Amino acid sequence: MSKISRAKHYAFRNYARMLIYDGKIERYNHTSQEECIDPNLTLLFEDATRFNHELANWLFYYNIKRPHFQPPRPKLPRYPNPTT
Repeated sequence: MSKISRAKHYAFRNYARMLIYDGKIERYNHTSQEECIDPNLTLLFEDATRFNHELANWLFYYNIKRPHFQPPRPKLPRYPNPTT
Protein backbone atom coordinates (compact mmCIF):
# COMPACT_ATOMS: atom_id res chain seq x y z
CA MET A 1 0.00 0.00 0.00
CA SER A 2 1.50 3.35 -1.01
CA LYS A 3 1.94 6.37 1.23
CA ILE A 4 -0.67 8.34 -0.68
CA SER A 5 -3.37 5.66 -0.46
CA ARG A 6 -2.79 5.34 3.32
CA ALA A 7 -3.02 9.09 3.91
CA LYS A 8 -6.34 10.75 4.51
CA HIS A 9 -7.03 13.01 1.56
CA TYR A 10 -10.03 14.65 0.02
CA ALA A 11 -10.97 15.13 -3.62
CA PHE A 12 -11.10 18.68 -4.88
CA ARG A 13 -13.41 19.25 -7.82
CA ASN A 14 -13.42 22.29 -10.02
CA TYR A 15 -16.82 23.03 -11.43
CA ALA A 16 -17.28 25.04 -14.58
CA ARG A 17 -17.69 28.78 -14.09
CA MET A 18 -16.71 28.64 -10.42
CA LEU A 19 -14.15 31.41 -10.34
CA ILE A 20 -13.66 31.04 -6.60
CA TYR A 21 -11.53 27.93 -7.18
CA ASP A 22 -9.52 29.04 -10.21
CA GLY A 23 -6.91 30.91 -8.17
CA LYS A 24 -6.27 27.93 -5.91
CA ILE A 25 -5.90 25.58 -8.87
CA GLU A 26 -3.60 27.96 -10.75
CA ARG A 27 -1.45 28.37 -7.61
CA TYR A 28 -1.18 24.59 -7.26
CA ASN A 29 -0.26 24.22 -10.94
CA HIS A 30 2.41 26.91 -10.61
CA THR A 31 3.84 25.40 -7.42
CA SER A 32 3.97 21.86 -8.80
CA GLN A 33 5.61 23.08 -12.01
CA GLU A 34 8.18 25.14 -10.13
CA GLU A 35 9.03 22.73 -7.31
CA CYS A 36 8.73 19.31 -8.92
CA ILE A 37 8.32 19.17 -12.67
CA ASP A 38 10.95 21.70 -13.78
CA PRO A 39 13.77 20.26 -11.61
CA ASN A 40 12.99 16.73 -12.88
CA LEU A 41 12.29 17.59 -16.51
CA THR A 42 15.20 15.58 -17.92
CA LEU A 43 14.10 12.62 -15.80
CA LEU A 44 10.69 12.80 -17.46
CA PHE A 45 12.20 11.99 -20.84
CA GLU A 46 14.85 9.55 -19.61
CA ASP A 47 12.90 7.41 -17.11
CA ALA A 48 9.16 8.07 -16.89
CA THR A 49 8.65 5.48 -14.14
CA ARG A 50 11.18 7.17 -11.88
CA PHE A 51 9.68 10.57 -12.70
CA ASN A 52 6.24 9.29 -11.65
CA HIS A 53 7.77 8.00 -8.41
CA GLU A 54 9.35 11.41 -7.72
CA LEU A 55 6.07 13.14 -8.53
CA ALA A 56 4.17 10.84 -6.14
CA ASN A 57 6.70 11.58 -3.39
CA TRP A 58 6.34 15.32 -3.99
CA LEU A 59 2.53 15.08 -3.95
CA PHE A 60 2.70 13.25 -0.61
CA TYR A 61 4.98 15.98 0.75
CA TYR A 62 2.78 18.76 -0.66
CA ASN A 63 -0.50 17.36 0.63
CA ILE A 64 0.57 15.87 3.97
CA LYS A 65 3.81 17.29 5.33
CA ARG A 66 4.14 20.79 3.85
CA PRO A 67 2.61 23.51 6.00
CA HIS A 68 -0.25 25.35 4.31
CA PHE A 69 -0.94 28.62 6.02
CA GLN A 70 -1.14 32.28 5.31
CA PRO A 71 1.42 34.43 7.09
CA PRO A 72 -0.14 36.71 9.69
CA ARG A 73 -0.94 40.21 8.58
CA PRO A 74 0.99 42.99 10.26
CA LYS A 75 -1.08 45.09 12.63
CA LEU A 76 -1.61 48.54 11.23
CA PRO A 77 -1.85 51.54 13.53
CA ARG A 78 -5.39 52.69 14.09
CA TYR A 79 -6.47 55.88 12.44
CA PRO A 80 -6.88 58.51 15.16
CA ASN A 81 -10.45 59.62 15.68
CA PRO A 82 -10.47 63.43 15.63
CA THR A 83 -13.71 63.70 17.66
CA THR A 84 -12.21 62.20 20.81
